[in-house]
Amino acid sequence: MNEKLCERKAVIEVDNQSAVLVTAQHSLQILKLFTNETPELGICDLSRKMGLAKSTVSRIVSTFVEEAILEKNRETGKYRLSPMILELGLAAQESSPFVKRARDEIDALSKRFNCEAFLAVRDGMESVIVYRAEDSQETLSGECTFLPTTLAGLVTLVFSEDEPEAFVSENWPVWLDPGLLPRMQKIIEGITDNGFACGEEPLRRGKFTLACPVFNTTGTAFAAIAVTSDLGFDHASEEVAVCLGRIAQRLSADAMSNDDLAAVH
Repeated sequence: MNEKLCERKAVIEVDNQSAVLVTAQHSLQILKLFTNETPELGICDLSRKMGLAKSTVSRIVSTFVEEAILEKNRETGKYRLSPMILELGLAAQESSPFVKRARDEIDALSKRFNCEAFLAVRDGMESVIVYRAEDSQETLSGECTFLPTTLAGLVTLVFSEDEPEAFVSENWPVWLDPGLLPRMQKIIEGITDNGFACGEEPLRRGKFTLACPVFNTTGTAFAAIAVTSDLGFDHASEEVAVCLGRIAQRLSADAMSNDDLAAVH
C-alpha cells in the first residue's frame, strides 16, 4: 500500500514539474511578443497569439506586472515592457565578453566612416540590436525587428537557414504586406551571391545598410555587423565593405572560440 502511494506521489510531482515548465515557457513566449511592431498588447491580443485561455494569460501578465517586468498603459488598457527589461538587457550586454570585444570594433567603425554602426543578434524570428554607435557615441540598444525585414536580419537568415527563401515565405506574418515578398526574395539572392548585404533597407526608404554575417562554432550565422547611412556608400562602398568584412571575420573568430555561442540561433 505504501509503495503504491509513493508511486502515485512521484507521478503527481512529475506532472507538477511539467506544468511549471510549460508555464515558464509560455511566460517567456509572451514576453517575446512585445516588439517594435507591437509594443503594446492586451490580454485578448496575447490570448489569440498564444492560443491560450484569457484566464491563463491574465495570471501570467499579472505576475509580470507585480515583478515590474510589464506595465499597464492606463489610457489604452494594454500592457508594455517596463524599463526593467532595458536594465536586464544592459546587464547582459555588459557581462558578455563577445559584446565587449565587438563594442571597440563598432565604435571605431562608426568614427572612421562617420555613420551608424551596430551588432544585431538573431533571436528566433527577430533581429536584436545589442550594441549601436553613431559618430562613435553609444546609443540605445535592444531594438527588435522581424528578422526578414532588415538587411542585417536577412544576411543572418541567409547563412543560418538551408532554404532561406522558403523559410521567409513560410514564416511571413499576416500583418506584413505579402507584396514585399518578391523584393525580399531578390535581396536574398543578392546576399547569397555576394556573401553580404548592401543597399536600401526594405522598409525604410532613404536608409542604406551594408551588413556582413558573423558565424559561431557550428558555422552558422548568429549575428550581423552593419553600418547604415542616409547618403549611401557609393563614395567609399568598397573601402567600407572591406573594413566591415575584416571585422566580421575577427568577430567570427572570437565567437568560434566561445562555446556558449554555439547554440545561439
